[in-house]
Amino acid sequence: MGCEVCKPVLLADLGNPDARLRPFETVSKVLKDMSPQDVVGAIVESGLRGRGGAGFPTGVKWQIVAAEDSEEKYIVANGAEGEPGCFKDRLLMRELPHQLVAGMIIAAYAVGASKGYVYIHHEAQDCMDAVQGAIDDARRLGCLGGNVGGIGFSFDLQVHVAGIGYVAGEETAVLQFIEGKPPKPRAKPPYPTTHGLWGKPTLVNNIETLSNVLVIMRDGVEFFKSLGTPDTTGTILVSLNGVKKPGVYEVPAGVTLRDVIYKCGGGPLGKIRGVIPGGYASAFLSPDDLDVTLEFGAMKTKGSHLGAANIHVFDESQCMVEATRKFMRFFAAETCGQCFPCRKGTRDFLQMTLEVERCQAPADWESGIKAVFDLTGRKTICGLDKAAGGVMRSAMKLFADEFHEHIKHSNCCHVCNGNSGEMPDVKEARG
Repeated sequence: MGCEVCKPVLLADLGNPDARLRPFETVSKVLKDMSPQDVVGAIVESGLRGRGGAGFPTGVKWQIVAAEDSEEKYIVANGAEGEPGCFKDRLLMRELPHQLVAGMIIAAYAVGASKGYVYIHHEAQDCMDAVQGAIDDARRLGCLGGNVGGIGFSFDLQVHVAGIGYVAGEETAVLQFIEGKPPKPRAKPPYPTTHGLWGKPTLVNNIETLSNVLVIMRDGVEFFKSLGTPDTTGTILVSLNGVKKPGVYEVPAGVTLRDVIYKCGGGPLGKIRGVIPGGYASAFLSPDDLDVTLEFGAMKTKGSHLGAANIHVFDESQCMVEATRKFMRFFAAETCGQCFPCRKGTRDFLQMTLEVERCQAPADWESGIKAVFDLTGRKTICGLDKAAGGVMRSAMKLFADEFHEHIKHSNCCHVCNGNSGEMPDVKEARG
């Protein structure tokens, strides 16, 4: 969706059926006029950073995979998108799948991959159908298969249904599941760029990231850089929740959080009390932080993360203790259970927020929560427990008065339902 903040670029062809096959024209031009090294260099120069959460420089990842001496290399587009409220990748897959497929072909050409997978959330059948249709079109036009473009480049692509659960979208869990194993993260190093699918170099990029490749190749590096800031180039797709006009919006990197909420989303539903700017793995920001810009570096200075730009706005009608408990319930249900600090720590966070919400916190609650923070500060494979701890710390800091009212005075200064359900069983939650 567009708004007054930005003229659509990544979403420019949304709703235009005449432009459906246009991305493959860019593919043909790239294969004809640019070497793999030229393409990698362009992505490095563009400053594109991953849009899946971590914001790692895309070009650096491409350089590592391209430099690996291996007869087999793979590319994976991660479209698991299992976080509540985040749906920008589904929009791209469902409405602009040819853009994604073209970006993957260009990426495969650049790093030397011969096989690719589009890993799609198990419930998103519409996205699977759309991407499969784009793959069929690419194959029909000679952009997939053997000797693509007559230059000896061979590449094929297939849709792969994602594993169930939030952690199944972590990049090493993605690879595990494609290999036929349970979708659980594995320890790093080694990293997928050198030891990915079946031990071979593998490029794993987010759907939005790969769709941006097409924009860079089509419109040029300088144009892409002009859209954002030196820290975060290009545009960003935000999933905006808790506003009058929720939805997916394309905005230039560097726009303020305030502009996104008010100019794109039409403003909050009530007086803002807090904002989660980058999804469930990012810490709460206060109303005083609304002028922070949507950049990876700027969000870090505020103690939070841009992540996948999954923005949640909380207003005065909500009890922030209750909101925090809902986050903790998510983490407790979604831990894969491999690491003890995460398996126990996320469940303890949930239990302790339940106690606060129900105004039943014991006298030693504060020392107990400190022990959980210490536990989740230990090393784990994927850091899900660190994300839970970050949200919990920020909630206790920003909404200290509300926590205090629940703990010391057995009173909610806002409105919470006091009926939070039972503790989830990890095995049941993981299916």
